[in-house]
Amino acid sequence: MENIKVRVWGDYACFARPEMKVDRVTYDIITPSAAKGILDSIYWKPAMQWKIRKIHIINPIRYMNIRRNEVNDVMGSKPINISNSKNRTQRSAIILRDVHYVIEAEICLVEEEKGIGDNINKHRECAIRRLSKGEYFQKPFFGAREYACHFELLEDGAPIPESHHEWKDKEINLGYILHDQGYYHVRKIPSKKGKNNKDPNIKDIDYLKNLLKMCYFIDRNTGELIDNSFVKNIYMNKESP
Repeated sequence: MENIKVRVWGDYACFARPEMKVDRVTYDIITPSAAKGILDSIYWKPAMQWKIRKIHIINPIRYMNIRRNEVNDVMGSKPINISNSKNRTQRSAIILRDVHYVIEAEICLVEEEKGIGDNINKHRECAIRRLSKGEYFQKPFFGAREYACHFELLEDGAPIPESHHEWKDKEINLGYILHDQGYYHVRKIPSKKGKNNKDPNIKDIDYLKNLLKMCYFIDRNTGELIDNSFVKNIYMNKESP
């Protein structure tokens, strides 16, 4: 079955590197997790998930530096007084401009969540219909909500736009890129007071397997995954119940 091809473009993008703590510095290209997030905002169901197969870079990679005012505190029950200079700070960011990509992806079923009527063709047709009409659950964005993403479905057999970046016929090393993030649930156990407590050290082999998916990296040139030895050691040192 042919991959679903989606053309996405926008004025600005910021795919922040996780190793940069304060100022935001973008990756050179869109990350697979950001591409998956764009497709999830258009169509998603618990019984299916998107698998990114290819990302085509159409426009040249261009950067720009911006500086903006941000608040130091996290929004809570009390409002933040932005008139107080102690609650404000200036942070710079290196972002991308004039981005244009073509995402190739396929739909896979989640075995644990699929129902009787769930099948790949059903979800594929629903996704194509929403892409054709420009429908979405929430507005897609490139890394942050202020960087809006426009999208368009490329019909089967439609040519992919020609790339205009300067190294389209060369192989260059862009380093490591964040591939995806996984999430796991911590089992709740009753305490002596009758309340539910979250215990992250429960020896449950199913939850420990999901720890392996917490964070992993991929080499952009070879496409090989970089093992997270820290998480792997956590899994290897635990005993099954």
